[in-house]
Amino acid sequence: LGFFSERLVQRGAKVLACDIGPSLVEKTHQRVGCAAEVADALRLAEHFGADHFDGVVSSECIEHTPDPVEAIRQMVQVIKPGGFLSLSTPNLLWSPLVKTATWLGMRPFDGYENFTSWRRMRRTLGECDTVIVRERGLHLYPFQLPLHRLSTWCDRHLQSLRFLMANICVLARKQESRSAS
Repeated sequence: LGFFSERLVQRGAKVLACDIGPSLVEKTHQRVGCAAEVADALRLAEHFGADHFDGVVSSECIEHTPDPVEAIRQMVQVIKPGGFLSLSTPNLLWSPLVKTATWLGMRPFDGYENFTSWRRMRRTLGECDTVIVRERGLHLYPFQLPLHRLSTWCDRHLQSLRFLMANICVLARKQESRSAS
């Protein structure tokens, strides 16, 4: 919905927002005023070309694709060597709780929910020739509970428990090109 695009524009970044949903792209463009395009996360390299962006911010996207690993590969491919990928996605550990909440009608959702694990995230990023610069967990308990100050405190001070947190957040840097010898 443009939250991250808006913050990046406010900080002086040149932003191109994209989503697979045309109405979401239009809403972000109207809200933020940045360039916005409809693009499929599984076809980013085809759409934009390789080594196109200085960085990619992906918030809660890859799990809504049929192939989250390929979505990550595509994101890394469109980043210039030395550029960054900031990515957040739900932790696989929380999948049973989320599925139960959906089944009970507590959260209406119809679509892909392919959660990942810390191990798989690390392995995928390593295979994509990136180096993880930073990793954090978010939300030690469901963020819907009205305990936002406690949640913020937990997020700041309990990173040793990140493997239990609802969301996996990583910042990775694409390796510089290796010159041919």
